[in-house]
Amino acid sequence: MIRSVVPAGMSAGVQELVGPGDHVAQARQVIANLEEQVKAVGSDLSLVAYTDVYVVADEPGPLSEVWRIVEASGLATGASGPHSSTLIGVPTLGCPGQLVEITATAVVPEG
Repeated sequence: MIRSVVPAGMSAGVQELVGPGDHVAQARQVIANLEEQVKAVGSDLSLVAYTDVYVVADEPGPLSEVWRIVEASGLATGASGPHSSTLIGVPTLGCPGQLVEITATAVVPEG
């Protein structure tokens, strides 16, 4: 298994904020980063077993927007059906301007 924290809507390898002020743009980038990370170890989004999705928000709207992106990515359904996921509204995250973070645990097939 791999456990990964996907940073901030940051562009992978560049550490540059993507979509300042835009929950949807950052959610898309975080999922792209996560997909790259799980592929690098021989897994994919369909093998993610658990996620925590953190969204900077003080109302439900941004949480719903981010969750729609998560669902559209296939991350919320996986190969064997829905996995366990927690959607959490938070007041702030670790990087200035960061609005979305996803922690994920994925199965890495043997071989």
